Amino acid sequence: MNSGQQARFSRSSGSEDLLVTPAHEASQHEGLNNSGIAELLAIEAETAKQPLQKAFRRASRRAFLWPEEATQMVFEGRSLEELPGVGPYLNRVIRHWIHDPPLIPEPPDIRADFLTLAQTRSMLTSNPSWTRRLKGDLQMHTQWSDGSGSIEQMAEAATERGYEYIAITDHSKGLKIGIYSSPGPKTCAKFEGSYGHELQDAKTYAAWGIDYLKYDLCGLRDQMKAASSPEEAHKIMVDSYVKMRDALRSTGRPIVYSLCQYGNDAVWEWGANVGGNLWRTTGDINDHYVRMETIGFGQAGLARFAAPGHWNDPDMLEVGNGGMNVDEYRTHMSLWAILAAPLLAGNDLSSMTPETIALLTNKDVIAVDQDRAGRQGDRVSATGPIEIWVRPLADGSKAVGIFNRHPSPLSATVDFKRQLGFNHAVKARDLWQQKDLENPGNTYTAKIPGHGVIFLRVSQ
Repeated sequence: MNSGQQARFSRSSGSEDLLVTPAHEASQHEGLNNSGIAELLAIEAETAKQPLQKAFRRASRRAFLWPEEATQMVFEGRSLEELPGVGPYLNRVIRHWIHDPPLIPEPPDIRADFLTLAQTRSMLTSNPSWTRRLKGDLQMHTQWSDGSGSIEQMAEAATERGYEYIAITDHSKGLKIGIYSSPGPKTCAKFEGSYGHELQDAKTYAAWGIDYLKYDLCGLRDQMKAASSPEEAHKIMVDSYVKMRDALRSTGRPIVYSLCQYGNDAVWEWGANVGGNLWRTTGDINDHYVRMETIGFGQAGLARFAAPGHWNDPDMLEVGNGGMNVDEYRTHMSLWAILAAPLLAGNDLSSMTPETIALLTNKDVIAVDQDRAGRQGDRVSATGPIEIWVRPLADGSKAVGIFNRHPSPLSATVDFKRQLGFNHAVKARDLWQQKDLENPGNTYTAKIPGHGVIFLRVSQ
């Protein structure tokens, strides 16, 4: 390592914890200057020659992103968590691929291309299998089967190719970075959780320049199962989330806090009280219409629990993964936008079709999701398989989704006065067709494809 990547080591008394702190820590929030970035990119260019690095680069073209608009450092002084996230999500591809000292590539250009199309700025977060605990402190995970590899080798790898490196390069591109952990001893994938290390890990996240933490309950289930009553199990869960909340706050760094406990114990009623900026309201989604439909339309009635800084999270988007048709994916995107949900794309960015790009980067749809009022929409009517959902927007307009849950096309009508409360003539824009309706009148009737949607923005 040269002087630009030197690490300092300290061991706390008794525990012999290893702390790796990069020399560029003073610049951790905004990244290095141009020469520092160039130096790190030179390292990247050299390590990219390795076959494993190339494979990792290909895999890492899936990313979880958070919009620059949602950061405290920019955009009208709004705090880090005030808007739901928008952008790609990395979690499925990179699993257990790192068998050598960790070599983390520069954020692929494909992400920047995606963001240019969407006209948003975003954030990368890591997969749970990227960390291990070395004598107390988190490090980039490496799967040495025999435990080989010296502390010096790990320190060099963590400094040159670790989370600090990702944060620097992402921050330099206007991105933000996030990480995954669990309140239990292990994550879902059996890697290191934060149980007993909450404050230590929070300080590490802040030192690494992390902007977002997804905190997944699964590793705490054994402790909860051993509880003497459901009430005690609930207290164990809540206390664990409070403990990490306090640890994150103590660092002084704004870090979005995402609770993931699958909607258990009506988390929407208490998630904000334990510091959650968003909370999963359901189990995991998958790329099938029935599962997406069950989750999305099952959010009815939860709007009153959402507000700027506190979001219901129905899980990521499946758009572009191939398990649904284009009408079903439009329903997916439209419903999530009405729900003010994080739009976290779970597809492979390196192989997007023009159709997928158009779905994920529709400016009108994203504008609904990112509306400044931060009010979640809800269902206003259901007649058989036809449902109408409405979201009030900051400028007085309303986003209106007319959904057909039947597999065959059906006609549906929306009454702008009776159902939406507009007393005068309205203007309406079809957000997927990206065109204004001509003289919509007091009512609007359209034939909706099976499992499809008509998505309108209506104003007076």
